[in-house]
Amino acid sequence: MSIVLGYIATDEGRAALAVAQQEASLRGTDVVVLNVTLPENRYDSPVSEEQDLDAVSSQLTAAGVPNRVKQLAVGQNVADAIVGTAREVDAELIVIGIRRRSPVGKLVLGSTAATILLEADCTVIAAKVRPS
Repeated sequence: MSIVLGYIATDEGRAALAVAQQEASLRGTDVVVLNVTLPENRYDSPVSEEQDLDAVSSQLTAAGVPNRVKQLAVGQNVADAIVGTAREVDAELIVIGIRRRSPVGKLVLGSTAATILLEADCTVIAAKVRPS
């Protein structure tokens, strides 16, 4: 069994990474890191997406967590990809990062997190960024 981590290079993604790493260490399992970069998730950084994903894999490896990174195609439905991958690997857990959104934002944009929570066959942990 594996843990599936829905990861984007944001504070929410890094919060989810920390939770996935902790859970994998506790459970003695591997992590499948799923990444997709959507236009609204792009960020200004001197580090490329490939370098960031290499750093994620290195962090997990250094913590003794076996892992593999899977890049999703742009345009692919993220919720379906995460739930589908969790089914493929018989995941015991999905970890995603979430952010606060206004009620109007939730209504207009829909919610990838809500779809994952409703469609997943396993437990889902939604990690939040801790206020500083």
